[in-house]
Amino acid sequence: VAIVNGAAKVRTLSGQSVHFVAPAVVHASSFEFIRENIEKCERKLRDGDDRGAITNARSLCEDVLCDIEKQLDASASPYDGGLPKLYKRVRKLLKMDPDEYEKDGPVVQLLRGLVTVVDGFAGMSNSMGDRHGGSPIKPKPHHAALAVNAANTLCSFVSASFAQQSQRGAKLGG
Repeated sequence: VAIVNGAAKVRTLSGQSVHFVAPAVVHASSFEFIRENIEKCERKLRDGDDRGAITNARSLCEDVLCDIEKQLDASASPYDGGLPKLYKRVRKLLKMDPDEYEKDGPVVQLLRGLVTVVDGFAGMSNSMGDRHGGSPIKPKPHHAALAVNAANTLCSFVSASFAQQSQRGAKLGG
């Protein structure tokens, strides 16, 4: 395809080949993907689209968790919209279940806190996000920021855990 006099024209190559390099695959669990999506959420916060920011933050969590689950378990069931159930499955695959860290009290507390964050986040996005056509409950800007920051913390930690375990052959947890 070439531009000729401002119009796109298809030209033949007369048997010549064209070198094509496929773009690199960017996994949803990559730090690049997470950063781009957090920036999108923060733009929505700046623009006053608090519902949209909450919805995008939840979508980010779903994308990251689904991607990690697919990479670790090719036979995983399709995602059914249950964020807490998805997080529980990914926690087990990553050996991040709080029960596996009994002797590491502070780590257990933080891992349990992430479970609570996911549960609260799922409810918040259902009632305050714009994914179900909106609701009469309007989120306050600082609550929307809380959702975005919680998604960033969760996704960054889960992604870092996944990357570390991938490098070490999944021998270590969390």
